[in-house]
This record gives sequence, structure tokens and C-alpha cells, in this order.
Amino acid sequence: MAELTIAELITLIREQADDTVEPYLVPEYFIIQSIDEAQQQFVEDAIPLTREFTLAVTAGTSLYPIDELLMKPRFARSSVNKNELRFATLNEIDTTSTTGFSSAAWRDATGVPQFIITDELHGYWRLYPSPAIDDTITVNAFYLPEPVTSATDDLSIPARWHPALVLGALARIYGLQDSEVYDPKLQQQSEARWMYAIARARGLIERDTRGAGVVAFNRNGVW
Repeated sequence: MAELTIAELITLIREQADDTVEPYLVPEYFIIQSIDEAQQQFVEDAIPLTREFTLAVTAGTSLYPIDELLMKPRFARSSVNKNELRFATLNEIDTTSTTGFSSAAWRDATGVPQFIITDELHGYWRLYPSPAIDDTITVNAFYLPEPVTSATDDLSIPARWHPALVLGALARIYGLQDSEVYDPKLQQQSEARWMYAIARARGLIERDTRGAGVVAFNRNGVW
């Protein structure tokens, strides 16, 4: 299926909402916002987006910022020793059963990193032990889609699912209270069709990923 642009989606949404004559009943910024929210929900609930990137590690530097769009890391590998690093939280790493170090000692340890400690509260990763030499770590992770803020932006999800975003946007538009398009019945119908599209996409992805031996992720954990 051909990829749809945001402008084309806006046209389809206005046609479905019978809002094709200016002055429009629904402002464009709200339609764009609805497309953005629908795409994010679709990724979180159905289509896991993956991205691979490299982390340039400098000796003596253990803290690295987390990309705000990163949803969940999958694996990481060092280019120095070719080993995979384990992901852990601060609470997990503070227990001696996890690392073999006391909570007072691990923060001062240096060497070849074995763990990437996620501190979502402060928005950074901490390498443990702190790297003693420069390295490049390759990380593969699940990501949220790029934000949609204008009609010239691109969508992140595969083209075959672009039409489904019309349903997600309509579910939001028909629920816009104090507007002339507010319609609880149409909102419920659109929401039901939207949920069906998400469930169908999730089912197809589950089938394909399990068949390939892959475990997929949504915001509630693994499928």
C-alpha cells in the first residue's frame, strides 16, 4: 500500500467527519494532534518500532542521556570485547545478588562495562563498571514514533497501517466536546473500529514475531 502523507490523512479525516467546507469545524492543529496521539497509541499497543544506534563511550564517563523516544532497550553489545551488556535498574544493581558488589562499592568500580543501568527519572544510562577505555556500544531498542506536529511531517509506522490512523483520529474528533462535530454515538463507533484495527495489527505481529522466534513488546510488557 502506498504511504499516506499527513496532508492526505487530514483530507480523509475531514471527508469522514463531513468537514470539507471552510471555515472548518475542526481546526487543523487538533486533527494533527489526533493523528500524533493515534500513531503513538498504535505503536505502544500493536506495532513495536525498532531502531539500532551506537553509543560512543569515553573512558571515565559512565553517564549517557537516554533518547526521550526510547521505549524499551532490547540488547546492547560492546565492540571491544563483543560481549552483550545486561540492562538493569538502580534497585536491581544495588543488590549484592545481582552484581556481587555491595551498594557502596559498585559506583566506584571501573573496567569493561557489563551493565547498562537505566535511570528513567533523571533521563540517563549509567555504565557499570565505569569504562576504563573508549568503546562503541551498539544498542537495539523499541522506540516511540517521531512526533507529528505539522502537515509536512512523516509517519513512522508501516504504510499498510496508515489508513487505520483515520479511525484513531476520528475517535478523538467525535469526542471533542463543545464542538459542532461532537457525536457520542459516532465516537463510540469509531473507537470500536479503532480498537479492532489495533487488535488485528497486534495479532498479525504476534503471529509473525513468534513464528520467527522474536518476543515483541508493548507498554504493558512482553506479549
